[in-house]
Amino acid sequence: MLNNYKKRFIKSNMILVGCVLLVTLTAVFWSFCHMNVSDLRATMFHLTEPFGSSREAELPGTFHLPNTQDTKEADSKPAAPDKPQEAPEPGREPVVRPVPKSDQVKHISVFFYEPDSGELSLLSKPLITDESALRTAAQRIEAAPESFGTLPEEGLYFYKKYTEKTLKIAVADLRFIRNSELKMLAVLLLVFCGAMAFFYMISRWMAKLATQPLEASLTMEKQFVADASHDLKTPLAVILANTSILRRGKASSDRDTMQWIESTQAAAQNMQALIEEMLTLSDMEAPQHKVDMKTINLSDIAEMAALLMEPVAYEKQIAYETDIAENIHIWANEEYMRRILQTLIENAAKYEGTGGSIRVTLSASHGKAIFQVTNQTALISKEDLPYIFERFYRTDKSRRASGHGLGLAIAKRMTELMNGKLEAASEEGRGTAFSAIFPLSSVVSG
Repeated sequence: MLNNYKKRFIKSNMILVGCVLLVTLTAVFWSFCHMNVSDLRATMFHLTEPFGSSREAELPGTFHLPNTQDTKEADSKPAAPDKPQEAPEPGREPVVRPVPKSDQVKHISVFFYEPDSGELSLLSKPLITDESALRTAAQRIEAAPESFGTLPEEGLYFYKKYTEKTLKIAVADLRFIRNSELKMLAVLLLVFCGAMAFFYMISRWMAKLATQPLEASLTMEKQFVADASHDLKTPLAVILANTSILRRGKASSDRDTMQWIESTQAAAQNMQALIEEMLTLSDMEAPQHKVDMKTINLSDIAEMAALLMEPVAYEKQIAYETDIAENIHIWANEEYMRRILQTLIENAAKYEGTGGSIRVTLSASHGKAIFQVTNQTALISKEDLPYIFERFYRTDKSRRASGHGLGLAIAKRMTELMNGKLEAASEEGRGTAFSAIFPLSSVVSG
């Protein structure tokens, strides 16, 4: 069961983390591609921007590829209207920007193209070495409506700018951008795989951590069933044995018959008490359980609980001392409170040896009501102390007949339901002390 829960936890966690990580990395990749293209466009813009608005501004090393068509035929054609040019604002000189230092510059080719004459002027090593293909690309770029775009068939990005009759064109290899995007994609995939492996280890650790309370709960449940079965098994065996004797008529007299009947009744009552305690604890642990509370006089309840235990203390020759302050009021359930106090006093009397001493006190301090029961000789070991409020737990494992081990668990749960706190301390020389602490009521009933 726990293994299946861990697997489902890890699976759900990995799906959630994977989806978030995938969306994040997809956004990063899209942003990278967008910035890469934007950077390319800015680089191509800067490479074309420094050139002058006329052919006189050509850079050294410029060479021309004249059109192979008949020049006479070209001269007979009417002049084409000039293309719009990007003129500077009146009264201002054109801004010459430096070419940015970028690896993209190595993959960009710049040239002039005159649409009227078809002449090409190369300013750098061309990406297209075939003149005809380069001229066709230039014509397609000139015909394109946008200044920046792609020629998928030629595998080029282009940027164009008009200056009088000359078209300044910068082209870049499409594969360069695609390769950089593929490299980025490979890096992001490695990041994704590494992150998923890391989160898988984290998920396993979290699953182990998350199942610890469940594992402890299942262990307690198994122990609860085992202890309950043990406590029910003994009286049930007594009942079956007695009824078998009575059914066979082995009782020699009416007195013997009555003895078997009384023994059977005692075993049944023991089973009934255990079942009632189990049902009480189960009912209090239900989320929908509600406690009816009101302002009660804790001093009166403590006096009555202490008085009921005086005969037991006298019989065991225990020195019994009480110090209960008067008129201490708290907001609580009277029935629950009576049971809590009786449980603590009975528990002290049960384990205090003959000739020992028990002290019962009730006081108010710092807005708290403190009820404490201390017995001097019965100590609880440090190993047992953290578990004494658990169900069916007994410090003396051999004394199973002395109780069911549910009294303190029920008292603690009742205390918590009334916003109180139940504590235990045991120390050599000071004895064992159980303290029930509750906030004082702000309203005192008349």
